[in-house]
Amino acid sequence: MRELATVEQQAERLTLASAAFLTPPGIPAAAPTPGQPLGGDSPTAASVAEALVDLAEAGLTVSTVWMPVAAEHLEKAMDWIASEVMPRLA
Repeated sequence: MRELATVEQQAERLTLASAAFLTPPGIPAAAPTPGQPLGGDSPTAASVAEALVDLAEAGLTVSTVWMPVAAEHLEKAMDWIASEVMPRLA
């Protein structure tokens, strides 16, 4: 992407971003995940963290995690990410 920028100032403003889909373990999916889910078909905290690290090493700077779970499971899903995945990224 930096090579495509016409001036250095443009290169510094470029952001590589993606959307990733994740259904945390133990939480039923409300809809099928399109494409490859973050952390694989049976994600663990370790596999999700490893996938995020791999994306960062490839140059990704922003990732939005979409969770196809019902609203009543969203808090539990967010708690799992906060308590199990995030500490592995610190």
